[in-house]
Amino acid sequence: MTVSTSYPEPKINVVSSVDAQDVITRKQLCQDLERLGLSAGDIVCVHSAFSRIGYVIGGPRTVLDALLDTVGPKGTVMMPTFTGDLSDPAKWRFPAIPPEIMDEVRSSMPGFNRDLSPSRKMGVLPELLRHRPGAVRSFHPQSSFTALGGQASELCGQHSIDFRFGPQSPLGALTAHGGKVLMLGSPWNTASVFYLVDSELPNRTEVKMASPVETESGVQWREYRDLSYTARGHEAIIHLLERGMATRGLVGRADSVLFEAKPAIAETLTWCRR
Repeated sequence: MTVSTSYPEPKINVVSSVDAQDVITRKQLCQDLERLGLSAGDIVCVHSAFSRIGYVIGGPRTVLDALLDTVGPKGTVMMPTFTGDLSDPAKWRFPAIPPEIMDEVRSSMPGFNRDLSPSRKMGVLPELLRHRPGAVRSFHPQSSFTALGGQASELCGQHSIDFRFGPQSPLGALTAHGGKVLMLGSPWNTASVFYLVDSELPNRTEVKMASPVETESGVQWREYRDLSYTARGHEAIIHLLERGMATRGLVGRADSVLFEAKPAIAETLTWCRR
């Protein structure tokens, strides 16, 4: 089985006219999601690229509404709301910080605040989800997730600061609760669930990290342990597609993939150990 990994070029949102077949509605998105395999009661972690979905009537809100419609009131939608900028500036490279002002930069950085800290480079949909009434955001200064729905607290109520993508993270909870992963036009190497594989493999490389956290007494820097994660999402998804363990299709105009987290992790572990 040959699996193409090319991605369609995103449509430009500013257009002078649009053909009827290019208009994407909330109803169509629900139908596309259901055709892909998402259904009522599902728990799903969504990685998204809104610009690839096409000309959506109502914009990002319509896409989020369609996701929530499809899983229904008993289902749950989770998305990454990472804040990668809340990290040790000594490790920044683009741009690198001059050593002589390192202490000043550290002391001027805001601490992570679950309500106020915006996600960085996650796209418009996670930010929209984060602001929805009832959404629950996990407490991690760099790698929080936000969920909305019946299992939101179970997914994001606890998040270990050490080993942020391990079993004691929202990804671990997603897997334990039989959740799914939806790559909604997002590049496959952004599938964070595969970081769980690194927690199970031998010869792991541990690293030390630090982030500022907002507390009642001011901003405090927290040090924590983590792993040097391997970006294996792209190859892992190709493998799952070849094994028939993932479904690929269009949601709007976005090339999308849906798979169950627990068997995907188990299969990827077996594949890596070979």
